[in-house]
Amino acid sequence: MITLFTTTKPFQNAVETTQRNTIACWRRLEPSCEVLLIGEEKGSASVAREYGARLIPEVERSEFGTPLLRSMFSVAEANATFPILLYANADILFTNRLIRAARSLTDRRKPYMMFGRRWDTQLCEPFDFAGPDWENRLEEFARSHGKPAVKSALDYFMFPKGAWGGKQGLAEFPSIVIGRPAWDNWIVFWCLARRMDAINSSDYIFAIHQNHDYAHHTGGQQGVYAGEEARRNFKLASYERYLYGTPDATHRIRPDGRIVRAFSADILRRRLKTFPDLLKVRIFGRKRWKPS
Repeated sequence: MITLFTTTKPFQNAVETTQRNTIACWRRLEPSCEVLLIGEEKGSASVAREYGARLIPEVERSEFGTPLLRSMFSVAEANATFPILLYANADILFTNRLIRAARSLTDRRKPYMMFGRRWDTQLCEPFDFAGPDWENRLEEFARSHGKPAVKSALDYFMFPKGAWGGKQGLAEFPSIVIGRPAWDNWIVFWCLARRMDAINSSDYIFAIHQNHDYAHHTGGQQGVYAGEEARRNFKLASYERYLYGTPDATHRIRPDGRIVRAFSADILRRRLKTFPDLLKVRIFGRKRWKPS
C-alpha cells in the first residue's frame, strides 16, 4: 500500500542502532510496506538485504555529500511500487496507524500531503519488534520517556505519486538539502503554494523520533544547524518568511481517523499573514518571483 523512503547516515556507532530500529519497525507494518533506502552509505547495502529493503544507490548530492530534496523525491517516484509514498527521516518509528491513515486517503481526488508533529523519545537501545504487542510497548515507552517536539519540526510527509507534477514539477524544487534546517518547512510552503491539501496528522499518527547526537557531522550540532548548508537552505527558501508547519494545515485527521477541514481563530489569523507570500508564488512561480 505504501512505499516508505529515506536516506541514511553510515551504519556505525550509535546511529546504527537508531537506523536499524527504524527499518525493522517499518518492515513490521501491516500490510507489508515497500522500504527504499536512497543513497548508498557505509553498511546500507548489507542492512537493506538483511531487512528486505531496496537500496537505490544513486542520488544527487551537494558538494558536501548531502542528498538534494528534489532528487530524493524524484528517485522515490521513479522506483516506488505503490501509489502512496511517504518520506520519513531514518530515526522515525511508526505504528500501524500510519497504514490506517493511508487507507483513508486512497480515494482522495485532490493532491494532498499529510504530515505531523513528532514525539521526541530517549530510545538508545535496540527495540524488540517481535510479538503482537509491539505497538503498545513502543507507544508506552515513548510516552513515558519522551515529549512532543515543536510544531515546526516535521520528519515525515505522505503524498500520492505524481502530486508534485512529475519530473517537471520536481525540477522546480530549489537545491535544498535534506537533514538541514528549513527543508521540511519549505515542503509545507510549497504544498500550499501548489494548492494541495495539507493534512495535519498529529492527533492520529504517532511518529516517534529517536533522540540522537550529531557525530555524523564534522561540526556537530552547530554544523548541522548553522553551517554552510544550513545557511544555504535558508537562502534558497528565503521567500518563506514563516516557519511553516502544522499550524498551516488546511485539514486535520481527528483521533477517530476522520479527515476534516482545519479551522479556528488562530488558524484564520495565520492564513491572513501567510497568504500574500503564497499568492505571489501562485501568480509568478518560484523561479520568477524574488522576495523583497
